[in-house]
Amino acid sequence: MTEVSRLHAARAIYLNREGAPTAGDRWFSLYLIAFVTAFYITPVAYLIGDFLDPTLAEGITSSEAVGATSSTLTTLGLAALLSGRWVQGPAFLTPFLAHTLLGSDLSRHQVLRRPTLSSLLAIATAVTAVAAIGVFALTHAGAWPWQHYGWLLAAAFLLGILWGLLSFLGQRLSDRGLLFTAGILLLLAVLGVLLPGTVKASPFGWAAMIWAGEASWGPVSGLAAVAMAGAVLVFANPSALEKLPAARILAQSRRLSDARLFTSTGNINDAVELFRAKPRRRLSRMTLGSGLRQDAVTALRAPLSLLTAALFIPTGAALLGLTVSSVGVHFEESRLVVTVPLGVLGALLIFFGTGSLTEGWRQVKNEFDAAALFGWSARRAIGRRMLWPLMTTTALTGIGVGLILALDLQGPHMPAVQVVAWTLGMTALALAARFFQSMRDRDIPVEFLAPTVIPGGIDLSAVKILVWLGDGIILTVTGVLAMIILPWETPTLAVTLGVLVLIGFAWGWARTGGNLLTRAPKKSTVGSLGA
Repeated sequence: MTEVSRLHAARAIYLNREGAPTAGDRWFSLYLIAFVTAFYITPVAYLIGDFLDPTLAEGITSSEAVGATSSTLTTLGLAALLSGRWVQGPAFLTPFLAHTLLGSDLSRHQVLRRPTLSSLLAIATAVTAVAAIGVFALTHAGAWPWQHYGWLLAAAFLLGILWGLLSFLGQRLSDRGLLFTAGILLLLAVLGVLLPGTVKASPFGWAAMIWAGEASWGPVSGLAAVAMAGAVLVFANPSALEKLPAARILAQSRRLSDARLFTSTGNINDAVELFRAKPRRRLSRMTLGSGLRQDAVTALRAPLSLLTAALFIPTGAALLGLTVSSVGVHFEESRLVVTVPLGVLGALLIFFGTGSLTEGWRQVKNEFDAAALFGWSARRAIGRRMLWPLMTTTALTGIGVGLILALDLQGPHMPAVQVVAWTLGMTALALAARFFQSMRDRDIPVEFLAPTVIPGGIDLSAVKILVWLGDGIILTVTGVLAMIILPWETPTLAVTLGVLVLIGFAWGWARTGGNLLTRAPKKSTVGSLGA
């Protein structure tokens, strides 16, 4: 048998297994997607286009916004690069096929070519579908003529291929190559904001030019040439797929399969745990102290997670800084259709970015049990783990706010002190929500699984589970929405924000079962325990 026939036979065995999705299942999924898009998503996009201010729509799609658009697209490319390493790259096989095919004498290029191509096309199609909805709303609001709609969809499809190729690079490169490529993308994102004239040297800048209304063949053909060249390098060069580490493909395949299993049973904690970066670097030469140094060493042992925090938190702080001008403003002046998405996205980026900086909080409950052996009080045990998250989050937030102030994007007549204060306050809220979520029990309470039937026969047990799983996100989003939407006076909003932060930390502490008033044991007691 030839390689191709053996490969087809292995895939046929897998596709014909018991319980495999049928053609009817796939058609039903397509029908469901089409139904939701036609009857829910498209009308909402139409209403947004009706509600959106035409002046605002023209402003965010003007030539002055090319630099910011290019930086945004480059940042999304950086996210695709990192997701190819941490989540899943385009070269994907199920655990069965990965173990069966990669462990045989079949050419790895032959095995991976078809699934990689399918993944790239799926990514490009998904990006185009999302862009079609958003661009539809903006075009309906008058940002561009309808003749420009096709150019934008073509650019979105080509951008999807480029992001898919970046995801492949994240899956393919070594750690050093990944950090180097991420540094280049980060530099391009910064240059797009500081020096808008440099966008013409980047494919993402060409896409930004199309966004700004330059529907010429130049940017589109440039994007097509880069996407085609990348695809040719991947599929025509055997070494591109042949040298893809098999261990990485197997690990990603098992991890995604396990995550799907945990998610299907509602165990989101274990699913998220699978995607946490594992420490791999030894820093034994450093004199390890307690608290701050321990957390710093933990972060340095997982540099890619630290890079995520360095990217997410400043970006989220910058987005929150853009929304400060709407805090306490009445509805007719606040432009909620723009400020609400920016504020929610910024707060979520900070919340997720703090995940890698608060690894010590996940271990602090175990330290409470051993605190007496070291002569610590409960408040000292938690205090040891507070310095690193507070210092690093504040510093990274300052970088994002400083960028907004340096570019004078905070809005007219908006004092810099007010921008800094509100952004730091909302960052503190996200950090309190992270502490609140980190202190919960690992396993969901059994009483949450019991049915809760209300009049009408509706069972709310699923709602209870979702609230328990996403309590930190709910607290973050609720606080930010309150700051942006409520047209209250500044002192009232400041008190509200402070109360939410205190609730997050106090309730999180209550989840630990510790007592802040308990003093450290005496030395004699510690000695007897040690004996």
